[in-house]
Amino acid sequence: MACPIAAARSREIAALAPGPLEAEWRHETTRAVGSFGVHLSVVGVDVATGQVQPESHFVLCDVGRAINPTIVEGQLVGAVVQGLGHATLEELVYDPTGQLLSGTFMDYAIPTARGAPAVEILVHEAAAPSNPLGVKGAGEAGTSGVGGAVANAVANAVGADAASHLPVTAPRVRAALERRDSRDAHGTTAPRTPDVRRLSPPAAAISR
Repeated sequence: MACPIAAARSREIAALAPGPLEAEWRHETTRAVGSFGVHLSVVGVDVATGQVQPESHFVLCDVGRAINPTIVEGQLVGAVVQGLGHATLEELVYDPTGQLLSGTFMDYAIPTARGAPAVEILVHEAAAPSNPLGVKGAGEAGTSGVGGAVANAVANAVGADAASHLPVTAPRVRAALERRDSRDAHGTTAPRTPDVRRLSPPAAAISR
């Protein structure tokens, strides 16, 4: 099955060449296997600092057939923590000249056991008919929906503007809250009662 977007982009790049050039991207399969997952995230947002703290995360994943359930669950929990790093901490920052500014672990933060929330896993088994073992992928399904779930939870807690860009770092969230407060001060929105901490209800993102 060819990807029309990739093919069109390839033609655009080929048109920039000074001489004849052809480019094509294709992926074909008659035995595709896809896994499905649902992510629910609960986060706490400190409205004084903008700090986002994941409180709990739930994942339901269709793995086809869990040959080793312990390994599957371990993969999913690890993938969730990796996804939380992408959603709340990890960012490659460059200066105007293209110099990487976050090239060490002092500047490029990663999640630790101390900051990891409780992760609840529900493994669903619906055997894939396309292979003898009935298996599907599992590891990446624990990562793919985390960003959407966390962003939705932050948006639900303090407004969509605070979650318009990943990762939802404290400076980014705080800047969004300051913009909101400025709009409130100018009477463009209804006044809000300030609070120290607001905990969002669960917000879901479906990964597919």
